[in-house]
This record gives sequence, structure tokens and C-alpha cells, in this order.
Amino acid sequence: MFFNKGKSKSRKKFIFQDTTGKRWRKIWLALLILLMFFSSILSIIGFSLFNNPALPQVHLEKSSSIQPVNEPFKETKKEFQLPDRNQQQPYKILKEEIYGFYLVGDKVSEQSFKNNIDSLGVLVPNWYWLDSDKTLSVEDEEEIIDLAREHKVKIMPTFSLAKDTDEAVLNELLNTENTRTVLINSLFQKIRENQFTGINIDLKEISVDNTNSFTMFMTELYQKFHTSDLQVMITVSPENDAYDYSKLAATADRIIVKFFKQLHELKQPEPVAPIDWFQQKLEQLPIPSEKLIVSLSNEGYEWDMERKALVNCLMFHEVMEAANSSNLKAQWDSNSMNPYIRFTKNNVPHTIWFLDAATSYNQIKVALTHDVKGIAIDQLGYEDPGLWKYVSNTFTMESTSVNLENIENPIPVMTKGNGEIIRLSGISQEGKRKITLDSDGFISNEVYHKYPLLHYIEKYGGSPDKKIVLSFDDGPDPAFTPKILDILSKEQVRASFFIVGQKAALYPDILQRIHREGHEIGNHTFSHSDITEDSPKMLQAELNSTQRLIQQITGHSTTLYRPPYTIDLESDSTEELVPYLQSQEMGYTMVGAYIDPKDWNVTSSKDILNNTLDHLSDGHIVLLHDSGGDRSATVEALPEIIKALKDKGYTFVTSADLINKSRLEMMPKVEEEPFPYVFFYKIANTIYIWIVHICTVIFMLGIILGILRLLILFLFSLKHSKNHSLSKTSPGYQPYVSIVIPAYNEETVIEKTLQSILRSHYPYFEIIVVNDGSKDKTSEIVWKIARKSSRPLHQMLKPNEGKTAAINHGVLKARGEIIVMLDADTSITPDTISLLVNHFSEKKVAGVSGNVRIGNIRNLITLWQHVEYVTGFNLEKRAFHELNCITVVPGAIGAFRKSAIIKAGFFAGDTLAEDTDITLKLLRMGYRIHYEPEALGYTEAPETIRSFIKQRFRWCYGIFQCLWKHSGALFNPKQKGLGFIGLPYMWSQYAFQSLTPLIDIVFLIGLFGDTPRIVTYYILFFLVDLLVTFYAFRLEKLSTKPLLLLVLQRIVYRHLLTYAVWKALAFAAKGVLIGWNKLKRSGNVLLP
Repeated sequence: MFFNKGKSKSRKKFIFQDTTGKRWRKIWLALLILLMFFSSILSIIGFSLFNNPALPQVHLEKSSSIQPVNEPFKETKKEFQLPDRNQQQPYKILKEEIYGFYLVGDKVSEQSFKNNIDSLGVLVPNWYWLDSDKTLSVEDEEEIIDLAREHKVKIMPTFSLAKDTDEAVLNELLNTENTRTVLINSLFQKIRENQFTGINIDLKEISVDNTNSFTMFMTELYQKFHTSDLQVMITVSPENDAYDYSKLAATADRIIVKFFKQLHELKQPEPVAPIDWFQQKLEQLPIPSEKLIVSLSNEGYEWDMERKALVNCLMFHEVMEAANSSNLKAQWDSNSMNPYIRFTKNNVPHTIWFLDAATSYNQIKVALTHDVKGIAIDQLGYEDPGLWKYVSNTFTMESTSVNLENIENPIPVMTKGNGEIIRLSGISQEGKRKITLDSDGFISNEVYHKYPLLHYIEKYGGSPDKKIVLSFDDGPDPAFTPKILDILSKEQVRASFFIVGQKAALYPDILQRIHREGHEIGNHTFSHSDITEDSPKMLQAELNSTQRLIQQITGHSTTLYRPPYTIDLESDSTEELVPYLQSQEMGYTMVGAYIDPKDWNVTSSKDILNNTLDHLSDGHIVLLHDSGGDRSATVEALPEIIKALKDKGYTFVTSADLINKSRLEMMPKVEEEPFPYVFFYKIANTIYIWIVHICTVIFMLGIILGILRLLILFLFSLKHSKNHSLSKTSPGYQPYVSIVIPAYNEETVIEKTLQSILRSHYPYFEIIVVNDGSKDKTSEIVWKIARKSSRPLHQMLKPNEGKTAAINHGVLKARGEIIVMLDADTSITPDTISLLVNHFSEKKVAGVSGNVRIGNIRNLITLWQHVEYVTGFNLEKRAFHELNCITVVPGAIGAFRKSAIIKAGFFAGDTLAEDTDITLKLLRMGYRIHYEPEALGYTEAPETIRSFIKQRFRWCYGIFQCLWKHSGALFNPKQKGLGFIGLPYMWSQYAFQSLTPLIDIVFLIGLFGDTPRIVTYYILFFLVDLLVTFYAFRLEKLSTKPLLLLVLQRIVYRHLLTYAVWKALAFAAKGVLIGWNKLKRSGNVLLP
């Protein structure tokens, strides 16, 4: 029941009143000081997040003194002459006769194939091998097959020897008819099953002794394949005495000749494919031009010129990278028409002879004068990209140089090296060169002005030594990290811990122990963030915040870094590398882990051990976890892992050891900075720890007390239900009853309320309507009903002074021994008054609460209030009836003994919750308060959120006043039920209600973090809540359909109540008077 602001003298002094306003000013001043303090700390911390700590640059490359030698080789100019043919004729290579050698499982090769697929006619993948047991091994790729067919590219897989197959196996194959037949049939079957065009044979390992048997093998293969119109192709080198080229030509549809000197053919420093050598071989080979395919390569060879020894085989991009990194000059040899690079390495002269798009251009020009059928690219992905500009297009002399000038980077990312310590080098840039053509259309000179560069993913730390690193991610964790440290200490093993900043902030003592015991510490971001999803600023904040924490806690920085969800780095896109490159530019070195026992997904310690041992050959770093979930299995497996690895002869090292660095190099001492960020991080970290611990305690306490509350309500309400069913009525006890209804502007509801009272079965009662200055038609409606009523119905008119004054006025005028209080919008059932009055046969009973129900369930907000009334208010009253600590006899429907009211000094006007106040008074005076669940009263609930908040704000404010006013009864042994149950219950309810957002935040952290225990408790609370709510509805014999929205109610509705609580707290602190805000009545209350 709601009234306007009262004007009685009793309202001039109220609980929380502060007429001076000093309290509010003091609160604001304290809040302002706290705000300035926290703002200063947060501002400094925030600034530090985007001000990178100074980290030393860790150099992983082996130092070598390379100096360019720009002086060209001395040349004796030789004129190169083409055969007597038309040298200027336009040429066109048919797309169907352009072949590309594809490397299985090679991302670079795959990308080149995809980039140039429309220029290829035939894909030649190395999918078939001869194993050491003379069986056929196949490793085809469905994605590549589908892509080739989609673009109408033919497929002719290469058959060759597997790496572990020696020449003896090949010898037996070629010289054993049955073995040959079995293999040929297997190849035939596979090719036909997959509907490939044919097969390519590449058996460069054959010896001169097997020349005839190889020719026999090819003859039999050719005959078998041609029975089904399948093609046969052979790949050969031009200078191999083991091949009978003329006979082989009759056993193949195409012969691919590798017109460049291969690794095993080189004896001394020389050009890779001299143009005159190339032309000579073309003329000498007894292979018909209509079958001849010229295979081109763009690789190079590095020579030690002092020892005349081959040092390295380089792909085109590696030649470019080597030239750029040491500022070397590529020069052109006019005789061979091959480029080279001269330099000294540690004062020893070196030369790189290499091939590129310019050499391939000259070779193609020569080849086409010999009417060759087509060309082949030796290794897709490792060619000079300029080659594709003329491979399948007709060129004139004028356009060639323009097309070759710019060197693109179609594959901008490459991986090199071996190991799990990862760095990115170089920038991706296009190259620039100048091409000079002679009068015959040949490229006579080539000058590189800018080398094409790739992003390199460089890997370090790989070695054949039996070294192993134990690394632990996601900690520190108080449940598991100390146990792991104990085991490592016992076994005298050092490990690498990649810590999450959030955890380090909470458990600095564990982090200090990790460092103190000699282990490495690496950065694993602050919140275990996926850096590929983070913005550059977010990544900077993630790394810097964790770095500052490590510095503050240990006194050392760290250059070690492992991105969450990343244990290796493979990419074919520069965009994907951006966050990794950013972290490296901040001074970090990425540490991967190839040995992944997947302990995050395995619950058995035995499986973790076996997974570790099964992958030992993959790398040197083991990935384990000391947080992020239940790591009991990891802790259990760790001693066994250490023992097993020691038994296998492994030495335990750290990631720094793998790259021959010390811990101090990777974790240097913190240098003094111009601004003492570390000091402020210590303050912030201390505050953070306290906040998190307090929040966690509040959360756990809230959940535990919440569950305990629900169980107590269940047990005692069950007891009340049994006792109530056994209780006896007192038919002879029928005292005169006065029904008091305070009313203010109630024209929409008063008639329905009065009519429901007049239908009551109780024989002796009067109705007193105290009209508190209504300005609508309330008075006329009451008089109209009074005139027709056979029951005494009195209307007392008075000026508006507020609800408390109206109630007291009615009590004073009442003739009844029992006062039944009703709000003007409450409709009752015929038995309600009789059921309430029956309890007063006990002399100690001073008040009886009725069962308030929502009478206007029309929308979601009223439905939620209905659930709250049934499970909160009424279930509580059932339980507290047994404990004699019912804290409110509601004004909506309740009864009091008049003599008790008078003895208590009537209803006080110093709170907004006069019904709660009088109830607490009576309990403190030693009276009993009962609950009658069958005395039903249907009241009108607010139907909008705004009106709901207005009502609950008034309730909360009034109850806070009562709690403050009666704080002397808290834990008072004279009122055990009230002091130890009723009042603590009320305090805890409102305390935890005010902290609901905090509890939900902790839950969300647990939900999206690695604290499943929190989520478990939260779910347990909801399940208990659901069961008790279901029980309450069954107890009231009501439909349980509203419970379908219980979860939504608990999420949304609770926060509306929290807002009302906080608003009430603010007004209490302010100390201002709150009026009885009148809510507009809808008149929608319906009796069932």
C-alpha cells in the first residue's frame, strides 16, 4: 500500500536522518580520495601497458664474418651461337605441355601450385615410392587432386625410391621378373583407380649394370599402361651413362630431362647450367623433340673456393636472402649466362653459382629452337617467380625485360632451421633488377638493384643430442605448481614455466619460488589471450602487464615467450605473422614445444607418460600444464616422465640451454627505469590480490550460505507443513475483529477489496476504512458499499498524514480485540479472517502473517514476483514460524492483537517499513509471530519495471531502517530466534543481494577461465534453488510452469533487486526523507 509523503510530526524524525548533510559530504570526500588514489594507480599502470620495458636483444644467429667481393671473375669472352634457325621467331609453349614437380606435404610447393595453377598443364607430384620391402607406398592428397581436376590440370605422379630404400632393392626389382610384374600391376591399378593421366618414373639411383634391365622394366610398364591409354613419362639427367636414352625414348610418351647440374654431379666450382653446355646436351641427346620436356631449376650452390668443396645447396629465395643479409652483389657471367655471388666467410673465399628467371629464359629460348615439346619446373615453390611471366606467354624482345624487372613474392613466408626456439627475420619485399638483351634476344646481363625478401620463420635449438626441456604453461597454481616444484627439486631438474599474468598477480610467492629454485620463467600473456584475435594494443598490454609483474615479483625481466594455443609457428601469410612479429619487436623470443602429451585433454597419468615417450623424436621441449584445470594426472605422471627420460639417457636442460644461452641472458636483471613502474605495480598487485581474495570469499560464502539457507527453509518448512496439518482449530474462540484498511486514492481497487471481505465466513467483524485525504472517488465508493452492507463498515476521513498515521488512527478507533490489516488492493478468500484469528487462541501470539499471493500475473515482471512471493516470502515464513523469527507481518494481509500493539506503542513513523518495525518490536517483547499459509490474500504487484523498482526501493530503505533501529537485538541471547536467525538472515540477504554483480563476475571468470570449481558450486546452487523452488510450488499446490523461466529470473530479476538495494543504501547514507510514492493501480487483481 503506497501513500504520498506524510505530513505528521512523527515523520520529522526518522532513522538515518541527517539534517546537516555532513555525513553525505564526508562520504563523498572519502570516495573522492579513494577515487583519486585508484585513478592515479590505474593511470600509471595503464600508461605502463603501452610503454614497453627495455629488453635486451637476444641474438640466436651464429656469428660469421661475411664480406662482399664485388670484383667479377676474369672472363674470356666467348660468342654463343644458336643453330641456324630463326632466332627472332615468336614462340608459344602450349599450356598442356607445362609440367610442375610438386613436393608432397610441402606448404610452399602447395601455394605455388595454387598460385600458378592456370599456367600448368600437368602436375607431377612425388606421391609413389618403392619401400625397402619392395612394396608400393602411396601418399596422395585429396585436396590437391580435387583442385587439379577443377582447373583441368592432368596428374602424373612420380614413382621413385623411398629415402630408406637402397640400390640393392632397386637392383632386385629390376632383375626379378615377378617383382617387376607385381610392381607394374600395382602402379597400373593405382593410376587407373584414381583416373590419373599416367605415371612418371624417376629412378636416378640405377647403375650402369642395370641399364638393360631398367629399359626392360620401362618397356613392360609402357606396354601395360598403353593397354588402357595411360601415359608413361621418365625423368632423367642429361649425363648419366646408366640410361640408354634412344631405347628409353621408345618406352615413354615424354622424357623430362633435368638440364642443370645436380648435387651429385658437381665436382668443382662451376656454373649450374652453362648455356653452351645446355645447347650441346640438347643436340647430343638421342631423344625425339616431340617427346622431350626441358626441366628447369632456379637453385644455387655455395662453394668453398679454397678447398674446392661444395658447402651448401640453396633455393632461389635462400640465395636472395643470403645476398641481402650481407649486402652481397650478384654478378653476371657472360660466358655461361649464369649469375654468381662472391664473398669471403671468415676470410675464406666463397662463391654461389645460381639459376634464376633470366637463365631459365635463355634456356627456353634455346630449347624452342630445337622444337622441344614442353618445359617442366623442377620444384614448385622454389622457383624465381619471374619465370611464370613468360612460361606460357609469347614474348617479344621489347616486353621481356619489362616483365622480369619486378620480382614478386607470391610465397612471402618460408621456414628454415630446426628446433623449437623461434624467431622471425627479414621483411617481405619485392625485388628489382635490370635486364639487358642482346641483338639475338638473349639476356646478356642482369643487375639486381633490390633483392626480393621473404619473412623467414627461423627455428633454433634442434640437435641430435639427447637434451630435453620440461615446460609448464598456464600457472602458477597453488594446487599444482608447488607439487611440481617439489618433484623437480627432488629430481634436481630445472624447467621452464610460462606463466599467465593473472595467476602470477594472485600467487607471487609461487612465482618467487620458481625463480629462486633456478627455473626459467616465460611470458604467457596476462589473460591467456589468443594473440591472433588481439589488436596490437591489446597484445602490447597483455605482454607488458605480465612482464611488469614478473619484474616486480622476481627482480628480473624475461625475454622468453610462448603465445597461448601456439606450440609451433607455421604460416603462409604475412598477416598471420603480425602479432608474432610485434612480440619479437618488443624483445621476446618465442619458445614452442613439439612434444605435446596433451595433458590438458588426458586424465590418465599413464597416457601422459606414453604420449611423451611416443613423441620424443619430434623435438626437445615437452609441453605440460601446471594450471588451467585439474592437473593431478600431470603431477602424478611427472616423476615417471623424469625417470623414463633419464633411463633413456636424456639430459634435462632449459630452453636457454638449447641455444647456448644462460638464464641470466634470457632473464636479465631489471634495470632502473626513469619512472618506477615496478613500485606502482607492487601497490596495484597487493590491491588486486586482496580484491580477488575478498571476491572469492564472498562468492564462496554467498554460494554456501545460499545453499544452506535453501536447505534450512526446506527442512523447517517441511516441519511446519506437518505441524500445520496436525494443528487443531478452536471453534469456541471467536473474538470481535476489526479490519483496518488505510486508503489513499484507491478508487480502482477499493470496491473489489471490500466485496471480498464482505464474503467472509467469520461472523464477528467490523471494517474500518481510514481515508487518508483521498482526492479521487474512494470516499463515494466506500459510502455506497457501506449503505448496502449488512456488516459494520466505517469510513474515517482525515487529512493526508501518511500510512502509519492512518493505521494508528484505525487501531485507536477499532472495537475489536484482533486487528486484521489489509492493503486497499488486497482481496481475500472467505476463510482468511477465520484462519488468521484462530492463532490468537494462544495468548503469546501477537501477530499472524497471511499468505500473500500475486493477483495480477499478466507479464514477465509480475510472473517473477509471483515466483519470489511463493519461494522467498511464504516459504521463509513457513520455516521461521517454527523458529519464532518471522520478521514481518505484511501490511497486505496480517493480523495483530490490539493490546500488543498498544503495549508496543503503536506503529512508529520513523521507518518506511512500519509492518516490519512493529513485528520486530513484538518479537523483542517476547511475543510469538505465526504464519497461516491458508489465509490467502491476493495483492496487486507492480506491472512495469519502473514501478517495481520504485516499490522495492521503498521496501529496502524501510527494512534498512528497521535493521539499524533493532540492531541491538542482533545476536542477543534474550531473543535467540530473532537475534541469531531472523536478523542475521535479513542482514545476510541484503548484503549478498548488494554483492550480486560481484558474485556473477567471479562466476564469469570461472566460466571463461580455468576455475571449474567455481562453476560447479554455482551450478550446484542453481540446482538446489530449483529443487527448493519446485518444492515450494508443490507445497502451495500451484502450477510449476513459471519455473521454466527460473534461470532467466535469477539472472535478470536479481540485478533489478540489486539496483533497488544500492539506491536505498545511497539514500540511507544521504540521510534524506523518502516519501510514500503512490503507485498507479491497475485493478487487475483476480481471485482464483
